[in-house]
Amino acid sequence: MATPKKKIKKKTKQYKKLTIPEVRKVLKKGLSINEMARQTNVSWHTMRSFINKYPKLKEIHDKNRELIIPIAKDYIKDAILDGDLGICKWYLQVMDPEYQDKLKLDGDVDINIIIKGMAQDKLDKLEDLDLTG
Repeated sequence: MATPKKKIKKKTKQYKKLTIPEVRKVLKKGLSINEMARQTNVSWHTMRSFINKYPKLKEIHDKNRELIIPIAKDYIKDAILDGDLGICKWYLQVMDPEYQDKLKLDGDVDINIIIKGMAQDKLDKLEDLDLTG
C-alpha cells in the first residue's frame, strides 16, 4: 500500500502594501526613489509606480527634485573652486561640447594607431580586408 504524499505548501512572496502616509513621510526627507524604496522595504519600481499613481505624492516628489538641482549646482561650483580635478573633468565632459568633441576618436585615428605597430606582411593582409563595416 502506497503512503499518501504530503502536500507541500508553496511559499508565496509577500508583497508589502505601501500607504500614502508612509510614502509621504519618506518623501518629506528629500530622499531618492532608490533610498525611499530601501527604507520602506519595496522595490524601486514599486515606489516609483506608487508615487506616480497619486498626483499629490508626485507633486511633492517633483518639488523635491526642483529644490535639489540648485543645491547640487552649488556643490559642483564649490568643488571646482576648491580645485577638485575629478569634478572639473566631469563638468567639462557633460557641459562643454568642445571638450566632448575632443574625446571622441574618429575611426581613422584608431586604424592609424593599429597600423603603426604592424609588420609589413600583416599590413599587406589588411589591404584585402573591408574595414568599412
